[in-house]
Amino acid sequence: MTERGSSLAAIVASVPWCCLLPAAFALLGLAGAGAARATTVELMPFLLGASLLFLGRAHYLIHVRRPGAPWARWIVWLSTVLTIGLWAPRLL
Repeated sequence: MTERGSSLAAIVASVPWCCLLPAAFALLGLAGAGAARATTVELMPFLLGASLLFLGRAHYLIHVRRPGAPWARWIVWLSTVLTIGLWAPRLL
């Protein structure tokens, strides 16, 4: 039993785990990012529509229905600008 354990220990010690494990995790992360990209490309029209719907609702609530606090208006406008900035490259 100790001979088998020492053989396993020698194999484990000889493998450069400090390099293989991060590389394996990086490959898994890239595969996950690729799968997420493939899924979101198909859902892009729906996600764009949801973004427009939610931003329109936020502007309606903050400006028409119940005039909000100045900081709330800043947050809604900042969200709108950031959303346009993130969607514009994908649509062009």
